[in-house]
Amino acid sequence: MGPFQRPRIWKPAAPCPECGYLNDMDYNFCQRCGFRNISLVSSSPLKRLKIDFQVIDDRLSQLAEAKSSKSYERQKSSLYNQLLNFLSSLPVPKTLYSASPADIRKFLVWKDNSGKTTVHRLACPALGQHKGNSCSCPTRLAAGTVDSIIGKLRSIFVQEGLGGEWDDRLGIGNPVSNPSIKAYLKCVREEQAQARVQPQKAIPLFSDKFSAIARFILSKLENPCISPSLLYVLSRDLSFFSIDFFSGDRSSDLGRTKSREVLFFPDSSGLLFNHTFGKTLRGSSAHSFSVRRCDNSIICPVKNFQLYLSICRLINIQISEGYLFRATTKAGHVSDKPFIGSAVYNRFKQYLKDTGLDEGETPHSFRSGCSITLELLGVPKETIAKHLGWRSIGMVDHYNDLAKFATPGNPAKVLSSAACSDGASSSKDVTSSYKSVNELKNFKPVFL
Repeated sequence: MGPFQRPRIWKPAAPCPECGYLNDMDYNFCQRCGFRNISLVSSSPLKRLKIDFQVIDDRLSQLAEAKSSKSYERQKSSLYNQLLNFLSSLPVPKTLYSASPADIRKFLVWKDNSGKTTVHRLACPALGQHKGNSCSCPTRLAAGTVDSIIGKLRSIFVQEGLGGEWDDRLGIGNPVSNPSIKAYLKCVREEQAQARVQPQKAIPLFSDKFSAIARFILSKLENPCISPSLLYVLSRDLSFFSIDFFSGDRSSDLGRTKSREVLFFPDSSGLLFNHTFGKTLRGSSAHSFSVRRCDNSIICPVKNFQLYLSICRLINIQISEGYLFRATTKAGHVSDKPFIGSAVYNRFKQYLKDTGLDEGETPHSFRSGCSITLELLGVPKETIAKHLGWRSIGMVDHYNDLAKFATPGNPAKVLSSAACSDGASSSKDVTSSYKSVNELKNFKPVFL
């Protein structure tokens, strides 16, 4: 036996389940008919299972369809097609497998032309303004949108088997992972920062404006000639927006509420919701919140919800199973799909337009207004974050920073009082305290 030969371990022979030939167990296939996967441990043959591959294929198709129906996947699919068309239109046509970081940067610049964010030049009189100008400054994609597109592009290449870091020498890997892509995003951020372009926050919605919208919907419901389909839509919208106003829930999460996820309080004084799926929920945690009956009957979430249930029973719409709030088809029929996305946005914007109250609010304005209202009323930040489904109080600060300028004890008021003539002693105390700490006075060494 040579020094590099593995010693042969004797094992008993096993019959092939196909032809019965006794095979040497040093092999994992039949030496006569080629049948594989005979056991190397036991002499008993493996059993063939009866497998319904059609059931397996149907299940895989169902999961793939559920994944592709998500908004993120639809956006990524659209971006995938745009990228393929762009690469094929280059002077030297390319595919995903031959694309380079330079091609990706060119694609991002091409996409940039479809942006709606005005990047004012430094000499433009409208510098720092968000709307109400008619200058000739270029419009670009917002930096946050560019960041999102880069993330989707990175995912597209990974799904095509082009993961890993880009290697300039070999020209292989994920071209989106190249440092030049990150440098491009940094340049976009700096350009927009110098042009005083800042991310826009949702305009908060408060009770006075929402009460006007609710009155408008109720006046439409009182029309005796209203059609059943419009009756459903109006009652659904009134209930949906009333609950959203008092809960501050994401409209996408509220629209996906299942009928089994909502309960009445024992005395019907409120509604209890329990989300297990949403933007930040995937079954590992839940978001529970409640809305209570209020004296304002126009916007009362419980009263308007009961009205919605009554109208559904009246026109024979079964909502005891499936989604609680449902979208309608173009023909006006109630579908089994959730009331989310563009349907919620379009309905809300239409009410703002009909009432002449549109100042740029979106469905996210319910969330912003609820958070600001709660903090101004003295609710602790931890409680606000829990009610709205935020994991940290940092989101409360993100939404409510404008309100801090009008609250007692804010930095501007404290500094103003410290700088006034009556606050001379306060200023001296601050100065002496700073010197004491800065010079490490009264500090003692640990070891002498």
